[in-house]
This record gives sequence, structure tokens and C-alpha cells, in this order.
Amino acid sequence: MTKQTKKVFLLGASGSIGQNTIDCIRYLNKSQESPFFYELVGVSIYSNFDFLTKIESQLSADSSLKSIAICDKNSLSAFQKKNKKINLYNNLAEAIRETDFDLLINAVVGSAGLEPTVVAFQKGCDVALANKETLIIAGKLIKDLVVKNNCSLFPIDSEHSALFFLIKNILKEEKNYKQNLINRVIITASGGPFWNNKIENPSVEQALKHPSWKMGSKITIDSATMMNKGFEVIEAHYFFDLPFKKIETIIHPQSLIHSIVETIDGEQYAQIGSNDMRHPIQNALTYPFLCGNPLKKFNLWQHEKLTFYPPNHQKFPLLELAYQVGKKGQLYCTVMNAANEIAVSLFLQKKISFQEIYKIVSKEVNNFEKKKQGKENLKDILNLDKEVKEKLIRDFR
Repeated sequence: MTKQTKKVFLLGASGSIGQNTIDCIRYLNKSQESPFFYELVGVSIYSNFDFLTKIESQLSADSSLKSIAICDKNSLSAFQKKNKKINLYNNLAEAIRETDFDLLINAVVGSAGLEPTVVAFQKGCDVALANKETLIIAGKLIKDLVVKNNCSLFPIDSEHSALFFLIKNILKEEKNYKQNLINRVIITASGGPFWNNKIENPSVEQALKHPSWKMGSKITIDSATMMNKGFEVIEAHYFFDLPFKKIETIIHPQSLIHSIVETIDGEQYAQIGSNDMRHPIQNALTYPFLCGNPLKKFNLWQHEKLTFYPPNHQKFPLLELAYQVGKKGQLYCTVMNAANEIAVSLFLQKKISFQEIYKIVSKEVNNFEKKKQGKENLKDILNLDKEVKEKLIRDFR
């Protein structure tokens, strides 16, 4: 079988999603089942210089790197001295704009992922999204760009990947499925390390001990506060055009069922599988095809029980806040996300307590309620994001 070449630009290449993406590309390029040959033409990192020095040998024939974006200026300067053949950038959006590719895999952390996603759609490219903030702070803008430029948006989060394939397979592209056939969707949550533990003032080290997933530090803290699940509710609202009243969450500590779709007849359809991010990454890469993979096969009999519990909104107030903010509109989501980014960073630096994350985020949202201004366009969203972050950085300097 002759494989069709698909050019890929990978943002956040040195992170966990980035490394897993590279693993998937290497496997698929050797697989006879894959209809595509993936040519990695661009990557971005923040400052992991060691990763860049070995990426060519790591990827071998899978790499045709033409562009590298390095966010940290010192690392960029150091790499420039050693490499004269590859186009180097200090700006993600500029790198995306000037590189020829078919699929952007956005795995950067934070609001920095928004503008390169916008540019990719403006170029008419597809996007596989692991960057939550893109839809949280600019969901309507992104969905409008997808339609306007006839592009595709694929989820990489395990929960939204599950919903994506459940909806596609159960409802067979029924045009009015969202209103007519879906009663609700249920997004599962591991609950993080504290859902069933009474820890008055958890340390950074305790909060980073996720019971079932290996992730970056920021998303791991978001999981511990359940802000991450709140973000996923807002993402689901935009990904699938569902009202918030049809999006629910449930604690499932084993993290084996990733999402559930309940149809209007009361039947529930669940996607179940191991907690390995290479599954949703590969499915985004190969869509609309499914291919085999080298991952360990999932066997139900190896798991003694699957348990489920309602979320405790009093214990995890950021989850409830996300529902409230999502209903109020995009600019409120921008404020919540920006405040959370800084609050998590402050906690990781041990400048604030775990409980103060919620206090900071809710305070900024409430303050914005009193002085709402601006429009839900890219410029105003980015300006508001910057304004909230700079204010909090000044407050805690």
C-alpha cells in the first residue's frame, strides 16, 4: 500500500504529549496498516536544549525538520550557534505561519496555544488539540474558524476523544444529534489524589502524586483541584455544541472508562481502555482510519472492580465555578483560565497554599463581573489574558 504523506507540526514536542506523539509517529510510519506516512516538519519547545540535540537521531527517517520554535530566548541563542540549516523562531504563531504542513498537534500548556491554533486554521490546516486553553478562552472563535476554513478539529484529551468516537459511531453523523438524540454526556474524572482523602493543607509534592496518569506538573495540579475537569466541561460544550445542562462529570478512580454518552432512550454507551495517552493521540493522527498499535491490550478480567462516585462540589469548588463561568461567556472563561495559570504557578513555587488557588481564581472572576468590557475577538481575549496575569504577578511579587 502506498502511503499518503502527512506533514505534521508538533507544538510542545518535549512534553509528555509531545514525546508520546513522536512514539506514535515512529510506530505508524513502520506499520503496514497506517494509510499515512508522517513527516515531522516542525516542532516547538520551551527550553529543553538536550531534546533538540537528539531529536534528529530519535526520529531518523520520520523527521524532515524545517522549523523549530524555541520560546526561551537564551536557549534559542545557544541553538542558533550550532544549527544553521533549520529555520528558528522565538514566536509560535510566526513559525506556524511560515511552515508548510497539513496537521498541527498543539500540546503546549496555557494560553500560548491559542494564537498558533488560530493561524493554523487561517492557513486551512487541521488541528489535533491537547491544549485545553484554546477552547476554554476562545471556543466560539475557534469553531467559527473551523467552519469558515473547512478544517477539522480533533480532540487529544482522552475524555473528548472518547466522546468524539462514541458520537460518531453511535449516531452516524445525524445532523441534529445534539438536540434530538443525546440526553447527556458524562465525563469521568479520576478525582486526583485528594477526592477521598482529608488533607488540610496538601504540599506540592502530595498534589503532584496523581494516582493514575503521568502528566505535566500544571495539568496534574489542575487534576488535584478538579479545575482540569471544569476545563473539560467547557471544552465539551464547544467541541460538541452541547448545552452545559447536558454535560456531567463523575468520579471514576480507576480512569478506565473515559466518557459516556447517554441517548434519549436512556441507554448509556461507554468507551473503556487503558490510561495511555497514545491511544487518543494515534486516533487523532490516523482519523478517519483506525490502526493497530503496540500497546498492551486491555483485559477487563485484570481489573477487580470499576467504581463511580458523584463529584463533591464543596470540596472541589473550582469544578462548580467552571460551570458558572462557562455559562457567562468567553471573556469570563479567559479570566478564570489566566488566574488559574498564575495561581498554579505560584503554588508550584510554594508561594501560596493549595486552598489559595481557588480563592485567587474566584476573586478575579468576581472582580471581572463588576467591570466587564471588551469583545470576544482574538485581540481582546489575548489582552485580557495578559492583563489578568500581569496583575497577579505584581500582587505576589
